[in-house]
Amino acid sequence: MDTITDKKAEQLESQGLWRRAAARWLDVMKEAHTDPQREHIARRREICLANFRML
Repeated sequence: MDTITDKKAEQLESQGLWRRAAARWLDVMKEAHTDPQREHIARRREICLANFRML
């Protein structure tokens, strides 16, 4: 699978900075070239937003 990773977004997630991580994933999505990449990023972003809402 052709997935995109982003160390900064993943670092923000590991620190529990969910809203900032979601914003970072949105920036990363601009660099995606394929639909599967965009879908993967969208799922990661939704996870961040869901975790933020649970705070």
